Amino acid sequence: NNHDTAAGTSALTTMSLECIKTNRLYLFGSWVLGHRLAFHSLSAFFFQLAAFFWWVVLPIAANSLGATSQQLGMVDMFASLSYSMFCPLAGYIANKLPSWGVVRVGALILSAACALEMLFVRKVWHFYLLVWVATLGESLFWPVAQNAVGNESTPENLNRNILRFSTIWCIGKSMGMALAGFVVGLMGPNLCLVVPIFFSSCLLVVFPCTDHKVSAKEVKSIEEALDDIEDGEKAEQTEQQAETVDSEMGAVIANENKGESINVDRDDVEELQLVPEVDSPRASFEGDSSRYSVDLSPQQSVDETRPEVISTARPDNNTYLVMSWVFSFAANGCVGVMHNQFIKLIIARDLKIFDFGDNSAALFLGTFLATTYLGQAICFFLSNFTKAWQYKRTLMYASQLLLIGCQSVVSFVDNSYAIWAIGLPFGFCVGLAYQSCLVYSLNVDSQAAKGVLVGLSESILTGGAFVVPLCGGIVATQMGEIRAPYLFAMVSLLFAIVVEEGIFHLYNFLNKRAKAKKAAAVVAATKALQEAASAPEPQPQEEQSAA
Repeated sequence: NNHDTAAGTSALTTMSLECIKTNRLYLFGSWVLGHRLAFHSLSAFFFQLAAFFWWVVLPIAANSLGATSQQLGMVDMFASLSYSMFCPLAGYIANKLPSWGVVRVGALILSAACALEMLFVRKVWHFYLLVWVATLGESLFWPVAQNAVGNESTPENLNRNILRFSTIWCIGKSMGMALAGFVVGLMGPNLCLVVPIFFSSCLLVVFPCTDHKVSAKEVKSIEEALDDIEDGEKAEQTEQQAETVDSEMGAVIANENKGESINVDRDDVEELQLVPEVDSPRASFEGDSSRYSVDLSPQQSVDETRPEVISTARPDNNTYLVMSWVFSFAANGCVGVMHNQFIKLIIARDLKIFDFGDNSAALFLGTFLATTYLGQAICFFLSNFTKAWQYKRTLMYASQLLLIGCQSVVSFVDNSYAIWAIGLPFGFCVGLAYQSCLVYSLNVDSQAAKGVLVGLSESILTGGAFVVPLCGGIVATQMGEIRAPYLFAMVSLLFAIVVEEGIFHLYNFLNKRAKAKKAAAVVAATKALQEAASAPEPQPQEEQSAA
């Protein structure tokens, strides 16, 4: 924290720039990743471990009080509704208040929700009120923490930092669910809540006590330093090429002084990077009655003159942001069904991996959800190595079809191991949906809009997490069909694919029309300039009178 004072930050930035200029590996981005990002990630790990420990205990405790499928859907509805309402406000707060204070308030509120459940919750409808308290704590943590990671990252390492941050908290989520499955059986659904209180308290110590935002001036200084390194490398390459050319030219001149006839082979010329003359620093000589010039500039300058080297623009970020919202809405609807309705299916079918007595159902639910979020962590980890998954709508559609297959296994297969095995691919697809929302939200051009869009994305995610389970729970209660929530989730995924394709073509049409209008305006302006240039100059009044 001493480094986060004004003088400390300035000195550290200066030191980082000096390290860059001396071509060392201690880049400014490495400082962000190695220090502050580590504490942000560890804080998110503890918070997710506590929060999802509690979310596993919640349906188990409600089911023990006699909650129906519709009541479980109502609990999830109130939780998601409150979270959707609080997240945009939290995203606005993320741009106005220091993150180190807001996230600590969120952790304290989550601990208070766990304590209230231990002491006062004895009826199902109590959970309708309790989830408002818990989701307030979560909404004060997530948009604020994610926005802090985005603000403390340079444009070059933003994607890497987000993915590593997401991988760490996803591991915490997986461990929280697995731990809940064991601890509930040992301590019961009430006393075990001391565990999330403890882990959420750890966040108070771990999260950085100050904020640091990478300013545009710092980014520009770092880019200038990197340009200095690149210029130095180019100068070194130029010197090496010049030495090579001088040695070869020296041999040619020496042989000419001896009166020998020198024939320069074209292959030897190409090895010396001999190309037709262009405007750049070169040395030239005569050989085989043909004039060649030796390129003394870096190879990159030659590549830039080639017509086949074409730079491709990034696809429209806004289009894929809206598509990812629809994708995440449907995907998180499936997650909501598995979180809140799955306990009834487990008990009805007597699904279990380990025989844990009366608590075998709780253990199966905890281990299944842990496997699911382990798949999500794997998705975040693999996404860290490439950006090839971004802006691919075919990949989005394939992920949703795979989610439909996973829901089909849950609905129609009674084998415990087969259902447990779909956890990894299920979590991987959900992780892709979540990561798409987050990355596209933080890739917008407006710095002020990032926090608001992250909060809005969280609201949309949770909207799907309560609409799909609630509708499926109502259908299950009215029809007496325990598989209704999973069938409803499959229909919502198919509908989401259709909507996403429509959004893609709509935005594509609007973008083309906007470009056409802009091109027409440019053509009209060019034509007007040409007409003005070609028009005859007006003659003076005296000359017109004489004529």
